[in-house]
Amino acid sequence: MATNRVQSVFAKAQRMLWSGFVRLGMASALVAAAILVLASAADAGVTKIQIISRGPAFGGYSFPKVGTYDRPP
Repeated sequence: MATNRVQSVFAKAQRMLWSGFVRLGMASALVAAAILVLASAADAGVTKIQIISRGPAFGGYSFPKVGTYDRPP
């Protein structure tokens, strides 16, 4: 008699635990979907690069097979 009651309590606790995992999984999936939707709506990119002036880098050293490097001021 006591064994059936312990098994019943254990089964109830196990069902509650699994239902919590299912709810957590569903909530996580909903949050992930919302993040993906919002990330695609926020589209940004570089539209223009403007070089105002240039100067020699590394003291004007010329590297083999490459040449000199320029740097912005």
